Amino acid sequence: MRRIRARLSSPAERAEAGFSLPELIVTMGLMSIISILVVSLFSTFTRSMTRDRSASESTNVAAVGMSELTRVLRSGTEIRRTGNADNIPVFLFAGRESLIMHGFLDTSSASPKPVKVQFAVNSQRQLMETRWNSVAASNPYWTFASAVASNRRIASKIVVRTGTDPWLFTYRTAAVCAATLPNCNVITVPSTGITDPNVLKSIALVEVRLQVQADSTGRAAPVLLTNQVGLPNRGIDRVGASR
Repeated sequence: MRRIRARLSSPAERAEAGFSLPELIVTMGLMSIISILVVSLFSTFTRSMTRDRSASESTNVAAVGMSELTRVLRSGTEIRRTGNADNIPVFLFAGRESLIMHGFLDTSSASPKPVKVQFAVNSQRQLMETRWNSVAASNPYWTFASAVASNRRIASKIVVRTGTDPWLFTYRTAAVCAATLPNCNVITVPSTGITDPNVLKSIALVEVRLQVQADSTGRAAPVLLTNQVGLPNRGIDRVGASR
C-alpha cells in the first residue's frame, strides 16, 4: 500500500519530501567540483594578468631608459681647447654602471652649448641622470658649473648583474676584430672605473645592457634590452666588433 500511495502522490507532495541523502551527497560533490573549477580559472586569469602587467611595466621602463641613454650617448662630443692643445675627451669617467660625458643636448642651433651628463645606478637600483650646464670660457672653450642643473630618474628596478653577464656599460675601441676574436677591442674596466684620458679618448662605441624587473615577486621574467651606440660627433665609424 505504501508503494502504491507513493506512486499515486502528486508532484507537489513528492517535492515537499525533499532530497534523499544520496541525492544531497551527489549535489554537494558537483557543486564542489564547479567551485574548484571557477576558483582555479579565476586564479589563473589573475596570475596571467599580473604577469602581463609586470612584463609590460618592465618593457616600458627599459624602453624609456634605453631611449634616453642612446640619445645622450650619440650626442657625445669632445670639448675644444685653444691653440694646439688636445681636446677634452667625450668621456670624463667610464665605469661599469656609471659614466660621465659631454654632449650637445636640448640646445639651440643659433647658440649651441654642451652639457656635462652623468649616468649612475644608485643603491636602490635606479638609473639616475645628472646634468651640469656649461659656461663659456677662453681655454677650454667651455667649462661646467659646479651646481647641478637637473637630476632625474630615467629607469628603475635595474637587475643586479650576475655571473659572467656583461655590465650595464661595455666600451669598445675602433679596432676591427676578426670573427675568431670578437672581443679584441673591448676595453677592460676596473671596479674603480676608467679615468685615464688616453683610454677614455680611445672609446668609440658603448654597448648598453639594460635589464629591468618590475615584478618583485619574480612571477614575470625580467626584460632585457641591448644596444650598441656609436659616437658620430667624433667622426669614428661604429665598426668595432665583427658582426
